[in-house]
Parts: sequence; structure tokens; C-alpha cells
Amino acid sequence: MSSPTPKRTPAGERPGLEVFDLPTEDDLPFEDGRLRNFNETPQTELLTGAARPVLDAIHPDGRYLVGADSAIYYRVVKPFEKSKCVAPDWFYVPGVTQVNPAGRKRKSYLLWENRPPLIAIEYASNGGAEERDPTPDEGKFWAYESQIRPAYYAIFVPTVAQLEVYELVRDQFVPMRPNEAGRYPIVPMRMELGIWEGTIERTEDVWLRWWSMEGELLPSHSDRAEHQQRRAELEQQRADEQQRFAGEQQRRADEQQARADAAVADAERMRAMLRALGRDPDAA
Repeated sequence: MSSPTPKRTPAGERPGLEVFDLPTEDDLPFEDGRLRNFNETPQTELLTGAARPVLDAIHPDGRYLVGADSAIYYRVVKPFEKSKCVAPDWFYVPGVTQVNPAGRKRKSYLLWENRPPLIAIEYASNGGAEERDPTPDEGKFWAYESQIRPAYYAIFVPTVAQLEVYELVRDQFVPMRPNEAGRYPIVPMRMELGIWEGTIERTEDVWLRWWSMEGELLPSHSDRAEHQQRRAELEQQRADEQQRFAGEQQRRADEQQARADAAVADAERMRAMLRALGRDPDAA
């Protein structure tokens, strides 16, 4: 389902920075205590778990960042607590690591230190009005389009099973058209983004998921764990069957040996009886 493109204000220069030492992550807020929707955590884990193997293949050196509900700061003001940021529900930045330049786990992502995300995704709980807001200095759409500038911006509205994806073209977001399967190819990520209906963590709903460029639904971390568990159970079952087969073979061999030993014993007893009767058991 498509949605009208938010009305834009005339493009202007990006706000500049005042002249002072730029803050570090420790100088900026990184937690705001927001409440989360029950589905938000499994949705994020679903995206991340499916994307990891693909991104690991794209970045064998491990230089990429996946963030979820974490602040991306794009403008610094004093006091630093009033600096401007957005917190995408999910985003991916190629070419940077999960740790900051100081080698510590990131608290937030500072746009002026590195590069923009390739994609930012918002899960909309209000029908998407906030995520489409183009109001300068306030609206999320404005912040993403004119400040954060990801190559792709996605708005997922699960209440109506709606997904919108915008591509940054000449400094403006242009709505993408889905392919014949209803999904959006994110070519640099070698994946397609789309909506899938099913059960995740015992919850039946619509979910945002990744597909391969060949149209194969990519498994989540829990899918892979479940598959590995089933494979381990099948391997154990085969091992148990082989053990039972080997045991049955040994039982049959033991029975055959027992019968052979009994036959030898019977023959020896017969020879002994013949000798006792004065007859030669070996005589023709």
C-alpha cells in the first residue's frame, strides 16, 4: 500500500556547527526511557538475525554497524543535552565498527565522526504521521532527508500492513516502487525488504523481513537455531538407529556363535559316548 509523499519545504543549506570542541558520546544523552511495543524487540531481532550472515559476507573485515533504537546525532548545540538526534528503530552503516573510535562499545552514533546510514527503518505506531513529518527542525522525515541522509528510508506501519521505502535521489527522498513480489530491493545490501505474515515468538502478526535477491525468505536467528536443533535431533536419531542396528547385528552374531558352540559341544559329547561304548568316533 502506497502513501503520498510528504510535502517538502524548499531545500536550504544544512545547519552548520558552532565553533567549539565537538562532544563525545559520553557528553550526549543516550537513553530516554521510552516505552516499547511488545512486538518491537522481536521485530528488531528478526531483522538483525536475518541480515547478519549477509552483512558478514559483504563485510568480511567486520566493519559495519547495526543499530536499533539508538541515537544518531546530526547537529551539535550547547548545552550538549539539547543537541539534535533521531533514534531509528533499525539502521545499518557500512564501513564502521560496532565500537567507537576510542575502542569502546557505542552509546550513540555521531554522524559527524563517520558516515550516514545506508538504511534507516522506523516502525510507526501512529499510522506513520510522525515518520512522514517534513517540518523543518522538528519532523522526522525532514531530519532523515536533509540531515541524516540515508540512501534508503523505510516506514513500516504494522497496524495496516503497510511499508513505504524512500530512496535518496539528488538530496531528496523519492518513493520506491515495489517489485512484482511486493518487496523493495536494497541492492547494496543484496537483500529485499518486505512484509511477511506469520508467527514469531508465539505471536501471529505481520512482520518486516528480509529476502534474498533471488526471492528466498532469509531465516532469522531463531529459525537457524531451530533448524540446527532439528538437524541435531535427526543426527541423534540416526546415531541411535545405527547403534540399535549394530546392537541387533551383535545379538545375532552372539546367537550364531552360541549355536555353533552348542553344536561343537553336542558333537564332543557324542564322541565321548562312542568312546565309552568302545567305539572309535573317527572310524569310517
